[in-house]
Amino acid sequence: MEDRIYRLRHPKMYSQRPMARGVRLISNVVLGDGHPEDAPVVLSSFTMTEFRLNEQRTLGGRYEHHLVRQDSDWKIAKKIVRLVNCDGVLKNVGVPV
Repeated sequence: MEDRIYRLRHPKMYSQRPMARGVRLISNVVLGDGHPEDAPVVLSSFTMTEFRLNEQRTLGGRYEHHLVRQDSDWKIAKKIVRLVNCDGVLKNVGVPV
């Protein structure tokens, strides 16, 4: 994430001038079945709205977060994003999904 922020803020990142703005709504958070307690999988639904260059668009889908225990905290080991329209033509996404 630090690399992405650095790239987006770099003065030569012309593809994000002006920068995109976005918001997310996450719901239906559930624990996936059949995973060990020390490596659970969390599933959720999301809607992401992005606004850039006077155009607003909405993307939606499901997140799959694979968690691991690190000391006394939970960390995301892997994140999978499954867009509803994944087999359609998509423009570049300026805001991380």
